[in-house]
Amino acid sequence: MEMAQQGIDIKGVVIPYIYYPEDTPLYLHTRQTDRQTDRQTDRQTDRQTDRQTDRQTDRQTDRQTDRQTDRQTDRQTDRKTDRQTDRQTDRQTDRQTDRQTDTHARTHTHALTHARTHL
Repeated sequence: MEMAQQGIDIKGVVIPYIYYPEDTPLYLHTRQTDRQTDRQTDRQTDRQTDRQTDRQTDRQTDRQTDRQTDRQTDRQTDRKTDRQTDRQTDRQTDRQTDRQTDTHARTHTHALTHARTHL
């Protein structure tokens, strides 16, 4: 019990308690130091929180921008591919139609020529 009144025992070493009245310079200095330490700790915590928040916001913004850019690029690529495919299909269809029309016309012309020959 006497030990507890003298100080705190840490691994066999007694650290004495310091008592001083509230109006002494040591008390006032200690309170000032405590407030200063609290302000420094608060500022440090605020800066750290701000940096973490900034990094998190930056990463989130980067991901959103990347997704938006990817979607935009995909849409542009899809439209370009669709237009290219449509043009190729149209050209192929036109060539096929032209060949069928030419074949039909030649057959019809040959039939007329043959019919005139036999008249």
